Amino acid sequence: MVWLTKTLSIYYLFVLSGNFAFAGPYIAFGDLRGHIEPCGCNPATDLGGIARIGGYVDLERSRYPELEVYSLGSNFHFDKFNVADEFIELSLIHMKPTAMLFGKTEWINRQQIKKKSEYLLTNNDQYRGLKQVKRFIVTKSNLIFGFLEIDGKTLKKTHLDFLKKKKSLNPGKNVIILYAGTDSGLGLLEHSLSGSVILASNFRPLATEVDDAEKRNESLLYKGQNNKIKIVPLGGQGVVVSKISRVDLNSLVNTAPCSRNDSAGLSSRCDKTNTFDLTKTMPVYDDFHWLSRDSIYSNYMDKLLVSYRLAAKDSYGRIVKSKLKYKKHSNYVGSLACKKCHPSIYKIYERSAHAKAFKTLKLLDQHENESCVGCHVVGFSEKGGFISEKESPDLRGVGCEHCHGPRKMHAQNPAGSGLEQKKKSLNTARNVCIDCHKPPHSSNFDYSNYWPKIAHGFSN
Repeated sequence: MVWLTKTLSIYYLFVLSGNFAFAGPYIAFGDLRGHIEPCGCNPATDLGGIARIGGYVDLERSRYPELEVYSLGSNFHFDKFNVADEFIELSLIHMKPTAMLFGKTEWINRQQIKKKSEYLLTNNDQYRGLKQVKRFIVTKSNLIFGFLEIDGKTLKKTHLDFLKKKKSLNPGKNVIILYAGTDSGLGLLEHSLSGSVILASNFRPLATEVDDAEKRNESLLYKGQNNKIKIVPLGGQGVVVSKISRVDLNSLVNTAPCSRNDSAGLSSRCDKTNTFDLTKTMPVYDDFHWLSRDSIYSNYMDKLLVSYRLAAKDSYGRIVKSKLKYKKHSNYVGSLACKKCHPSIYKIYERSAHAKAFKTLKLLDQHENESCVGCHVVGFSEKGGFISEKESPDLRGVGCEHCHGPRKMHAQNPAGSGLEQKKKSLNTARNVCIDCHKPPHSSNFDYSNYWPKIAHGFSN
């Protein structure tokens, strides 16, 4: 009987976990890449965001005191550090991850990152000038390392030797590796350090738009032999999780002294002879948890998100002031100016979702957020284009000039617009669709299917 119990323990701890050691419960996330919250345009991609991640972490920590939290880095924009990144950093400080990998966008934005954050980077000798960076972290159960490979900085034998030395000095600890880099580097780690738990940053290029491809096909988030290596979802849409089902393994062979716990893992009812022991529990892997719109926000993260939106409005106000100087000489006239000569086309437009685009944004209270406005108005990124609801009300919504360009001169002299200009206008309209109808806003956009809904004008 004792032999059978030990055999079952080995089976569950080694086989079901997919690793040679069980590192305890953890949550791993990363690669937000400035994606502070989903836009809400598309239910399929209404996933993730730092507030949902923070809320989930706060909730799970209250359920699992032994929970460890890992950030795989690349949480900031890759091109510029902006107001969203400031609040992402505040969220990370609040969450206090057990380990935060110094990733690709952290390296890009290293001058802007506040010194309150302490990062992990085992191969920090390759990245000069970094402060407050740890080479390894030791917890009650684990020994954690982090590696970054970019700009030709590859893993060296000295890094692996360092890791192995620390492992020998910390017997009984499980090795956790947080990694961002190339496939070859990942393969080297897996080959050299079998039995370690390896969690990887997302491998998709930094400029990749967030979509729902990984949620639809989770196999994209596995690498390595037997799919042991887990990759964090892009854009923070979900997290990698490992939880513990508090079921004593003795109950698998003896008369069951414990009942299966509830989903929170807090209400396990055991007799007095079988108290909970982390070393005698069966690990249950729920590899990915997707953070949908019904996710719970913690009070702190909810307040932080409100503060971000207020800051985004302040930032938008500064943009409005900078655009006012172009208003007087604007070449935009608004869709109503088109109605007189094109009444039948205007009726098609009036009934479309394009005409209601700004109203939809306002209902979400995002009409003063520069990251959202551009796809809901006319010419926001152009001189003389939409400024604000007060300053340019005729340019609200995805109007005619959003696709066809400014038409003030055409409205003043319709005969001056010839056949070639109409062809050019049509080509522009085709190309401009995908500027907004793309992930995460419109993942399943197909021009041939969507165009008939608003078909009009020269193409007919």
